[in-house]
Amino acid sequence: MENFAEILKLYAFIFSLLATGYYFIPVSAWYYIFFIRKREKWNYMRVQDGFPGRKQILREIKYSALSIAIFSIIALLLVLEIRKGYTLVYFKISDYGIVYFLVSPLIAFVIHDTLFYWTHRFMHLKKVFRFIHLVHHKSTNPTPFSIYAFQPGEALIQSSIYPVILHMLPMHPAMLGFFMAYNMFINLAGHGGFEFMAPGFRRHWLFRWQNSVTNHDLHHTKFKCNFGFYFTFWDRIMHTLEEKENRDGKDARSVCG
Repeated sequence: MENFAEILKLYAFIFSLLATGYYFIPVSAWYYIFFIRKREKWNYMRVQDGFPGRKQILREIKYSALSIAIFSIIALLLVLEIRKGYTLVYFKISDYGIVYFLVSPLIAFVIHDTLFYWTHRFMHLKKVFRFIHLVHHKSTNPTPFSIYAFQPGEALIQSSIYPVILHMLPMHPAMLGFFMAYNMFINLAGHGGFEFMAPGFRRHWLFRWQNSVTNHDLHHTKFKCNFGFYFTFWDRIMHTLEEKENRDGKDARSVCG
């Protein structure tokens, strides 16, 4: 049993790791490239007009730091559980084979997208929204710094995917790292405000199930549609999907209100 000092040191290490590698370094790099260095050159990809000011960014950083502190508590508990063998984390690829090793993050994405969609719908209920999800939606024109700008309740909900996955799905640490990296990339892109995929590409049968930057940006402006994270699967089934052809085009359907 670890003593309190050891646990505190482990928490500080986890917080530092998440704050730098999972937030400030990638977020700052994304912001520098898209919002400063290539701002004018890539403006044609911008979903919304204008760029948020310093006040919004500082608010996003403040709440993201609070969220990371909460994420770190969840991560600490999971590390302690992994050490004791209470999760399904495994360390030898041969335990489940190379095929499962490669497929496991895809299963995790589907689980996460399902959990995200329905908890997201829950957070948008009128009696819940102001207490859990309001802060995140103050960024109607989001920046990369808003990716974890949550109230404490939402931070707990958003981090719940890791206990769920590690207790129901065997995961190798390498694939868990890949899952976390791709999660962060989708999060950055969704809040980055620059659409990389042309309308025709987004409509292609192979890629129409992939959520787009435009879809999530529209969720931040209209609130009542596009609740998915990686995919449009649940939004299509539940008729909560609204797509835009481009910044100046008309909406494909009107479900946002």
